[in-house]
Amino acid sequence: MLTSYFLLWIPPRLSTIDPMSYQRLSLLHLTGATVTANAESYLRECQIIGPNDDYENECTWRAITCTEGKLQEIVADGYTIIYPWNLQWFPKSTQRIDVQSISIKDTLPTRALPACLVDCSITRCALIGTLSLQTLPMNIVRLELRQNCFEGTVCLVGLPRTLAYLGLNMNAFVRIVGLKQEIPPGILLEVAQQFPKKVVGPCTMRLLKVEYLDDALR
Repeated sequence: MLTSYFLLWIPPRLSTIDPMSYQRLSLLHLTGATVTANAESYLRECQIIGPNDDYENECTWRAITCTEGKLQEIVADGYTIIYPWNLQWFPKSTQRIDVQSISIKDTLPTRALPACLVDCSITRCALIGTLSLQTLPMNIVRLELRQNCFEGTVCLVGLPRTLAYLGLNMNAFVRIVGLKQEIPPGILLEVAQQFPKKVVGPCTMRLLKVEYLDDALR
């Protein structure tokens, strides 16, 4: 009986790739560092990486917390950045996001948030566009997005049943609609205080009421 053997040749560069490098690559895309000539210098200038942090090991970066080499938390406050962030690139193992006072100037694609995300706070970061809450991670407990630049209508429909807090105050939403039967039990909603979309002179906060569509159908 003739036996055939097949040998699989793996190029040296591919056979030695560190799996954690994909995690680091996600962070470079997330922070806009991939568009720079020198990503390491840019991240150190922004202070996302501290002077004694190891660029080759993202788990040592000051904004990052890892467990057994897997990124768990991103905590960033007040960093001065040049390039906008791309929020589609949060590493998939991220469970907690706490980003404040960074001029991100991006939309928030909730469908692209990590599936294991539990706590997400992105405040005072100039997030723009509309916001979909129907594609949040299924186990998220807390979502705080106050003091950004979201606009349009918020639909409180299809929220994860685990969601215990939703903070959307101080954006520029013009309408909040929902279905009572789809509001998670015991949730704390802080969504009513909104800025006018266009502000001329002193800014007066608007108070919006949640329009429950099931009430209107009775």
